[in-house]
Amino acid sequence: MFLQTAAQFAVTATVASAFDGGVGGLGKTKPETGVTLFEESSAPIQNGSGLVTAEIKSISGKPILVEFQSPWPLLPTSAGLEARDLRSSESAFVQLVSSNPDWKNRKVFQQLLEASVLAKQGKYGAYGTPTDIRVKPFDAERGVYTVTFTSYTPAMRESERQVYIKPIEVGDSLVMLVAGTTRNAFSSQEKTFSKVIDSFSAIAAPNLDYERNSDA
Repeated sequence: MFLQTAAQFAVTATVASAFDGGVGGLGKTKPETGVTLFEESSAPIQNGSGLVTAEIKSISGKPILVEFQSPWPLLPTSAGLEARDLRSSESAFVQLVSSNPDWKNRKVFQQLLEASVLAKQGKYGAYGTPTDIRVKPFDAERGVYTVTFTSYTPAMRESERQVYIKPIEVGDSLVMLVAGTTRNAFSSQEKTFSKVIDSFSAIAAPNLDYERNSDA
């Protein structure tokens, strides 16, 4: 099943001393990922085999069920939904933006990324807008893009990055999983990132409160 009960997935999250924003999580501010939990009392969960599940809000406030497999622990954070290796720079996180009718056009998709993930308020822009951005369809059948860019560390050093991004349109929202690391480390971890990206799912969830009100 796409999403099972919380009891079946519940595990104690790894508590980590880490910041939320910026490259590798070392940011001065929390990045704006567009991700808000549908119910604040229902925290994201990760089971023993690494499956991360969460129910988040769409742009219009409707519930979306998201799921992805990660070898890294779910990060306890209020800035979104992220799994990360705290000893290195490998990570996977969810970004949500308003959908665009032309988002499958590469140039339009790059503009969406430059206004979110790669913007100054985004995950990779806390210390300066990323440069040298290249967005390419990696596998059209799988719906995966490969993106390379140069971001900046807290010490203002350049950091060349490479990520896979899988976007899924759910109603008025475009839900994306972003998984990657430094460009030098990417090739040795490519199979891992590929598995993480291919495991990503996002579907509209039943809104039980809405259905109850409609039946009343």
